[in-house]
Amino acid sequence: MLASMTSIPRPVKVSVVYHGRCIEFFAGCGIWSTSMAAFGWSTSKVDFLNGPQFNLADDKVVDSYCCQLRSGLYRCVHIATECTTFSRGTRPPYRNNEHLHGIKQQSAERRAKTETGTKLALNSIKLYKAAEFGRALVSWENPAESMLWCLPEAETAVLQKPWTFNMVTCYNFDFPSACRQCNHKRHLVQLRGYNPEAGCLWTKSANRYPRPLVMGMAKAATERMLGRK
Repeated sequence: MLASMTSIPRPVKVSVVYHGRCIEFFAGCGIWSTSMAAFGWSTSKVDFLNGPQFNLADDKVVDSYCCQLRSGLYRCVHIATECTTFSRGTRPPYRNNEHLHGIKQQSAERRAKTETGTKLALNSIKLYKAAEFGRALVSWENPAESMLWCLPEAETAVLQKPWTFNMVTCYNFDFPSACRQCNHKRHLVQLRGYNPEAGCLWTKSANRYPRPLVMGMAKAATERMLGRK
């Protein structure tokens, strides 16, 4: 079942940042961070595209961020782990249910990509646990059918029931104000398989979060944090 936002939550008007720091891992275009900033958060974006010091496949980089997270430096954290090798729509597949850490009969190039994907997933778990230790609000996103959720390490890390919006977001706080059931009649595309028009997987063509979604998430995180004070 898909959920949708029918209106965009309005950001609070702020003259100074008063909610604290938030950080987005695997930020890409950084639309989550942009939305959080609109609600008065000081934001940080982490993505390898911005330099090797942001490479989350590097244990030293991850350990450094884990120390910051455990210290309570960040009050809200979002993790959007790279999902290509975990996709069930990729042909040929990188993994299957019997070989979650990678199919053995692959080229050296594909095997290396699979291993990197596994490393990113396991490091995401480290970040998630560290953020929880630091008592941050945490959300962790991947497609609903991603094999990442099948990893035993991920199953033990995630304590709350996932929330679905064309993808699964696992979280450690409730944000009922951020979503509701669709009531419009236009067709909703299931993000599964190959999109022939775009020439890529559906999940790839929908890579950028919808603005109503991230504004809803930012609003909910802000309300939850204000409730803690």
